[in-house]
Amino acid sequence: MLIETNGVELHVESHGDAGGTPIVLLHGIGSSSRCWEWLVHRLAAHRRVVRMDLRGHGRSGRAPGTYDLSHFGADLLTVLREVTGRPATLVGHSMGGVTAWWTAQRFPDWVNAAFLIDPPLFLGSPDAVGASAFHDLFVRQRFGLRRLQARELSTATIARHLDALPVLRSSPATLGDILAEDALEAMAAGLREVDGAALDSLVSGAMMRGLDLDAPMSRPVFVLAADEGTALPQEHAARLVATHPTVEVARLAGSGHGIHDERSHRGRLVQLLQQFLDRHAASVA
Repeated sequence: MLIETNGVELHVESHGDAGGTPIVLLHGIGSSSRCWEWLVHRLAAHRRVVRMDLRGHGRSGRAPGTYDLSHFGADLLTVLREVTGRPATLVGHSMGGVTAWWTAQRFPDWVNAAFLIDPPLFLGSPDAVGASAFHDLFVRQRFGLRRLQARELSTATIARHLDALPVLRSSPATLGDILAEDALEAMAAGLREVDGAALDSLVSGAMMRGLDLDAPMSRPVFVLAADEGTALPQEHAARLVATHPTVEVARLAGSGHGIHDERSHRGRLVQLLQQFLDRHAASVA
């Protein structure tokens, strides 16, 4: 379905039991709701699973100049009000996780709990982005995205290119060795569809403005942090737990930033998520 919010049409899909406890899945920058296709059917047997494309991504409308946390959060709030119609548990990867944090913190009446997958929670200012190890990666991705989209390649062709890319310059392993086949296809589609202006906003630091890690968090939050190339290093995780009693952090050994895409880690991710949903998905304090 398409719903209009703040002048943008958002692509939203709903699966499972319409009367079940709602869960909303949120993707990261440069991705789309397609990245959750594999997970939907594992969760939808007794729950309502909703996934959305953030503005500028997937099949949602483009709106350059509005790719920031406040607009993503406002769009999510519209989905909660118009699609789920009641509080939901939020599951978000990377920037999707940051959007879940922002929404749960400001609109707790619409959120039961939040499960965040390697969110870059401490990149809330241009200075923090510029000093992070991710900055150069963002710049390279922006340059590569422009070249890729200019060639107008098919999703299948992009997926084949991704399959052969090295995970690390010093390692013989490729993305195809690490990621599930459906993850490569979803990644290719996301890169083909994303508005490049979203990466511009990420590189400049504008996307993360408004992130508040000082205000209290009243809802239960579970953060599943990556091990290698994590967006939430140990010192940030320790600070987060020390200042927010409702937050729990676990680190998945051997995982990279895209935990949900990695074949060897999906099983553990689902196990932890199911446990979290069993504890928190149906209750609001």
